[in-house]
Amino acid sequence: SRLASGLVTSAHVRDLEQHGFVVLEGRDAVVKDGVLAAARAEVSSFFSSGRFARSVNGKSVRQDLVCWLRETDGAPGALDPDERHLKPLGPEMLHCVRLLRGIAHELDLLGYSTSHDHQVHQQLQLGFYPGDNQSGYVRHLDHSDRSLFDLGLLGWIRAGERRKRTLTAILYLNDPAWSPSSVPRSASGAPGDGDGGELRCYHAACDSGQPGTQAFTDVVPTGGSLLIFDARRIEHEVLSSSRDRFALTCWITGTLGPGKDKSQT
Repeated sequence: SRLASGLVTSAHVRDLEQHGFVVLEGRDAVVKDGVLAAARAEVSSFFSSGRFARSVNGKSVRQDLVCWLRETDGAPGALDPDERHLKPLGPEMLHCVRLLRGIAHELDLLGYSTSHDHQVHQQLQLGFYPGDNQSGYVRHLDHSDRSLFDLGLLGWIRAGERRKRTLTAILYLNDPAWSPSSVPRSASGAPGDGDGGELRCYHAACDSGQPGTQAFTDVVPTGGSLLIFDARRIEHEVLSSSRDRFALTCWITGTLGPGKDKSQT
């Protein structure tokens, strides 16, 4: 069943529980073409105003630019004084931000069993990968459980937010006519056919505790598609693309273990 106010169904939640990731695309795409076009047009103003910057990760790890968005950007009452001087988000981009931030509540209502009592950060990341057939993000895990000994004090402090991540939700703002690769692209960044830019989800280890295989699913970043995955289980990487690629990301924290299915209450 689909919640009256939501986009995620019980079937989507069961897929997420079983496989560690789920993609809402095609008929299930969550944003219409007109909204996408307006949101992409707004991104150009973020470039001209200098809001995009390099990630704190080195260029050998990822080659994108990132911009941080909040619903309260430009609001006189924003808690962060720096936000008050920003241009407010347009209605289409604001819709996309609110849609992503609402995913956590839908998962709670539908009784997602891997974690519950989810919360979301005020800040979302808008990532831009230039369509140069070179820019990507190496294989990684969004959650960090590395110790103070492994990271050192400064690294451990910097990883504080990542230790809390349980889920990642990504909304693609690209052209809905994005062309998928007919054969998997090389992780080394070698160009292939199609537009590329797939997010390669490596299948998680099975419940028996045996190591996972190198099997993977390539998620095409088609505009309007939504990807949700378990930040603790799903290693992933971004492959290079021949077109500029935009993705809006929300990280969700939560308590491990099953919650209560509230969809019938």
